[in-house]
Formats: sequence, C-alpha cells, structure tokens
Amino acid sequence: LKGFNATVLAYGQSGAGKTYTMFGDDAGNPGIIPRGVAEIFQRIAADDGGGIFVVKASMLEIYMEEMKDLLRPTSHKLRLRESAFEGIWVEGLHHIYVP
Repeated sequence: LKGFNATVLAYGQSGAGKTYTMFGDDAGNPGIIPRGVAEIFQRIAADDGGGIFVVKASMLEIYMEEMKDLLRPTSHKLRLRESAFEGIWVEGLHHIYVP
C-alpha cells in the first residue's frame, strides 16, 4: 500500500450497470468497491512492518451537473475547488474514517 489517494469512477447512461459494477449484488457477486475495500484491509492485516494506516472514505454522485454527498444526502450544495497547494477537492464533502 504505497498510495495515499484513490478514486473509483463509473460513468454512463441510466441503466448501463454503474451501480451493479460498483456494488455488485446480493447473490455473492461483489462489485469493485467491496472487492477493493476487502483487498485494502487484507493488506493492512498482513503488514508486519509496524505501519500506521488511516482509511477514510467519501461517496459523491454527479448528476445533471449537480454534486450530491451520498454519505450525507441532506448536506448543502457542494462546490468543486482547486488550489495550487492542495490540488482539487469538493468543498463540504463528508469523509468518514473506516475502522
């Protein structure tokens, strides 16, 4: 685990299978997100180098040019921001720490 940020993006028209690809189904076919999270925590558990790991997550939907925080759906309007020092981020997007 040498990276520090990751983005998983699904793009396409309605009914194309974005949700299925991301989350999978209840019949034992996990999508990209459950597989990725499982892999991250397997690698953390296998680390014997005494590393310190912090895992945070946020989920964002962009629809009709509007951004919606999927972890806090009633939040205010989100704005895309950019800084030479901090890069690009979504102002007001809720992050949760994953234990």
